[in-house]
Amino acid sequence: MHSDSTDDYCISIDADCKLDLPTDDELLSVYRLLLLNAEHLMPWMDWVDKITFSSQQEVIHAWRNLPQEKGFERVIYLEGKPVGACGLRIKDSDCAEIGYWIGKEHAGQGHMTKIVRFLTDYGFMHYDLHRIEIQCAFGNERSRAIPERLGYTQEATLRERHRLHGVYHDLVIYGMIRKEWDGLRG
Repeated sequence: MHSDSTDDYCISIDADCKLDLPTDDELLSVYRLLLLNAEHLMPWMDWVDKITFSSQQEVIHAWRNLPQEKGFERVIYLEGKPVGACGLRIKDSDCAEIGYWIGKEHAGQGHMTKIVRFLTDYGFMHYDLHRIEIQCAFGNERSRAIPERLGYTQEATLRERHRLHGVYHDLVIYGMIRKEWDGLRG
């Protein structure tokens, strides 16, 4: 069970959902989440089968040391349990990219849509961005449904741009401009 951070890392989405960095004691539960969901994630994320407990510790350490002006990466906690991860990475002073994954048990329940909506709001308000992008493999329909549901524009399909397990896949790029988001949010 996740204990709330006492530092600046924790972001509350709502009463049940938080984005945070795991404590050292929680790293094993995050690693187990990856192992339990390897089959679910591997078609879209080729790093999953390469991750070790040690390499995961290094990733989390890098997340902790990411300068705030570069964005953030966090583990997603639902009711205190890790269920996935997400991030908002600043590409330049005007643009960021959102990335995300969620475990199979929690997929398709609206959690990630809620989180990406929050990250979009946060990026435009906190970082004063002009544009936010989301990139998805063409065949990853569940992941693509999130930006589509939120009103992002499908701007491009880059042919054979994303290599997974030695096979090239098309990559879809979605974009949201701040004035469009403001109009959608009313």
